[in-house]
Amino acid sequence: MLLDLAYIFLIFFLFYIRGAFSTVRLGLNKKTKKKYAIKIINKPELDVDQQKNIQVEIDILKKVKHPHVISLEDIFETPSTLYVVMEL
Repeated sequence: MLLDLAYIFLIFFLFYIRGAFSTVRLGLNKKTKKKYAIKIINKPELDVDQQKNIQVEIDILKKVKHPHVISLEDIFETPSTLYVVMEL
């Protein structure tokens, strides 16, 4: 899955925001040149409650389509990292 992410997106490591259990970086779709926010979550750092909260967040974002709510574009996952691609 990570190869798919690298094939589709260029991730800028200089631009980021650090949260409680994730880092959000600027991503650029290589084909469309559209910018995205890519939330990078290190799964081994998460406790059980945080894992549940992340899953709830993803489930909500998958269902909600509204102009005032950030849309979920894609998800990529490796054994140790979850990449959540959202509109910017």
